[in-house]
Amino acid sequence: MNGQTVSQQTIASISSYIQQHDLFQPMFTVREHLMFHFNLTKCAETRIGDNKQLKGISGGEIKRLSFASEVLTNPSLMFWSEIHDFL
Repeated sequence: MNGQTVSQQTIASISSYIQQHDLFQPMFTVREHLMFHFNLTKCAETRIGDNKQLKGISGGEIKRLSFASEVLTNPSLMFWSEIHDFL
């Protein structure tokens, strides 16, 4: 990294990876998801859904929720699959 050799353990401790496909519990609301993972109190009351049987937030909102879920863990480095989908 930046011309230096970095161990796999160091990379794992400072980075996160946002997958192209979400791994959320579709029955949770955004509030429930964030409260469960981050103990937050101000979130939307919309179900996440699964875009199949359970209507919920949009694909763009899911990507933003994925981003929020990862960025709140304060990684120094983030890896994305399909970054252009988010932008």
